Amino acid sequence: MAAARTRFLSKRGSPSFYATHRTMITIKVGPKAHPFMIHKELLCHYSSYFRAALMGSFREAAEGIVTLPDDEVEMFEYFMHWLYTKKLADEEADELPLGSNELIEIYLFADKRGVPSLMNKVVDMIMATVPFVGGVPAFNAVDLVYENTASNSLLRKLFVDLYAYDIDVDTLPDLSKPGTTTESLFLGRPKEFLVGIALANVRRLPFRLRDEKAPFELDISQYYEQDLCLLSPVLGTP
Repeated sequence: MAAARTRFLSKRGSPSFYATHRTMITIKVGPKAHPFMIHKELLCHYSSYFRAALMGSFREAAEGIVTLPDDEVEMFEYFMHWLYTKKLADEEADELPLGSNELIEIYLFADKRGVPSLMNKVVDMIMATVPFVGGVPAFNAVDLVYENTASNSLLRKLFVDLYAYDIDVDTLPDLSKPGTTTESLFLGRPKEFLVGIALANVRRLPFRLRDEKAPFELDISQYYEQDLCLLSPVLGTP
């Protein structure tokens, strides 16, 4: 039985095409139930949400249909594209393929549907786009993260560290709006975000005279969610 389970995995821990040619699942997304056809083994390998829905005793497992009425079709299209290509856009293009808010929306979708590998992909893309948007995410992106994530969110931690280590208060992207001041921008932000920046800077005080590197420069993986599918293969499990 163990051999039957593991034959659905490649040596890299990803689904092999021995598995992905087997079962197709219908995902109906949004209020109009837009249908998507996806290989079951891919969904179950990367998503704990779909793994629970499709590999247990729920009705979805028997019918092969999962309905997501509250999800956006566009977000699911990004997810499906990543699922098969491991890319979110044309990453070779010179222009920015996705804005910060779009990336955050994809991250939130991945968090909701238990797809840590996609969450970590978004973290990498945020770090790749930050130099093009003034060194830090815009404040509306900060608000979006804090309104939709838990207090222990690693994306919150990344945003706090970006502002604590990379901020230039005179060149904030939001300062381009007429009548906006640095003080008014920060006063309108979530309290947890401001406290996080203050604590990060207090902890840095003894090291500021040294050749200091920011945490995200030392190890970006500290902002990654743990991907349990790489630790405990489940494909092929009855």
